Amino acid sequence: GGRGGRGGRGRRPDSRERPPTAYAGSKDMNALAELLVSLEGASYKAYHDIKGNWTFPGFTFIVDRIQSDPFAPPSSCRIQMPASVAGFADWAIRTKAQRIATGDYLTRTFYRSARAGRH
Repeated sequence: GGRGGRGGRGRRPDSRERPPTAYAGSKDMNALAELLVSLEGASYKAYHDIKGNWTFPGFTFIVDRIQSDPFAPPSSCRIQMPASVAGFADWAIRTKAQRIATGDYLTRTFYRSARAGRH
């Protein structure tokens, strides 16, 4: 589903999911923070080191693709989180239309927060 997206988007969360675990080759949030500091002012090519899985408490941040230059398509990333951690009400994820609406709400909320510099 989605705009030429990758697997995983649009799937109904499963309340039986386990908390995110360290995937083979995943790194933790502290390693990501160190990497981002080290990349300050680096070339676009250096940012490819961000690609991969980054484990945070309760979720995994996954960077699928990194923009290769200023004119290339944008980077692509996603969050994976068990339904039990996300805590969505059943009515918000019951049907495909409700999952799309919930995803749209989350995306717009994230966008507004990022634009305002809140984190």
